[in-house]
Amino acid sequence: PAPSPPLAPPPPCADGVPPKRLATLTEARLPLALCNMLLLEPPHPSMARWGGAQRAELQQAAMALLGNLAELAPLRLAAPDVGLVQAVLPHLLEAGTLRPELRTMGLRLLAHATQSLVTAGEPPEMQRQLGEAGTVPLLIDLVGSAADLATPLAATTALVVPAGLPTKALQDCLLLLSLLTVNQPELQQDFGEMGGVGVVLPLLAPQADTRLLLAAVDCLWSAVVPSAANVRRFVEREGTLRLFECLAGCAFAPRAQLLSFAADVLSHAEAAEQADEWSAKGHASAVSLLLQLWSEEEARRGTAAAAGGLINSTVRPLSVARGDTLQDFSASLHLEGDEGDALDDDELEEERAAMVRELNRSEAGGEAVGEAGGEGGEAEPPAP
Repeated sequence: PAPSPPLAPPPPCADGVPPKRLATLTEARLPLALCNMLLLEPPHPSMARWGGAQRAELQQAAMALLGNLAELAPLRLAAPDVGLVQAVLPHLLEAGTLRPELRTMGLRLLAHATQSLVTAGEPPEMQRQLGEAGTVPLLIDLVGSAADLATPLAATTALVVPAGLPTKALQDCLLLLSLLTVNQPELQQDFGEMGGVGVVLPLLAPQADTRLLLAAVDCLWSAVVPSAANVRRFVEREGTLRLFECLAGCAFAPRAQLLSFAADVLSHAEAAEQADEWSAKGHASAVSLLLQLWSEEEARRGTAAAAGGLINSTVRPLSVARGDTLQDFSASLHLEGDEGDALDDDELEEERAAMVRELNRSEAGGEAVGEAGGEGGEAEPPAP
């Protein structure tokens, strides 16, 4: 009989690592060996002769390798026998002041591993381990070192806060807090009882670095909105007023995130009541601010309202311009004297699809939707 064709090799992982090699590395207990290197006390007598700088360099390399494995095999790192949490957490405590680079890398490693698990929809094993190890109050203490600053943090990654925490590491703290508290009521409760709302809220400042502001919003969104007790703490510290102050003065980039967070917060009656108290220079109320932001978004996307300022559609109010253009185009297909030459349904649908592609190209090039069909938003009729 003819020999059977060879089996095709399995596809590589996202970064090109063959699955067999990855399985060999994980089954050979590579994650456990790397975690043993992170222990403050060397596990092997031969390492006792190493200097502190040599050991720190080895531990940085081990954290970098664990960070790669966090994306390729997150479930293996979350296994209790690996001990990732117990190996990394000591570098976030007092030892982090001696080797701040290890603390920074440790925060990035834990955030990366937890994010890989949460994004994949895996069981919250890593969240449970970190919660039981007291990571939430530890992260709140680290973030609290920046909350006492008199002025908002500058837009630079080189800034160092009083505890010696770089801004990038502070973002990882906020991200990790957000990942720990998402869909975890017990950890949300710990966040509130440990003063997390009062610590993170001062970072909600319009002058803050955009990435840091987004991280703070995401943290509050995950830890505060689902918890009625944390919403009360948020309102007691005038969090809704601070949120609208930030909306009124922030750059364009974080606006969508802030508005989405505001929409969920205002679903709570006490937060909505506090929003009615807000007013600022140039804005009579929170409603007037939201209407101004709506108008600015209309101008950015193209005219979406009628001449009298009324919204044309309550279903897709910001996409009305494209619908009007398509409607005008359909009407232009039936000109006076051309009833006998009217297009059939298939040809009409083909023409509409071509019109949609043209509109998409125009929007991608930064042109207004209304200009795609010529002056006045009307499309030219097809050539006979």
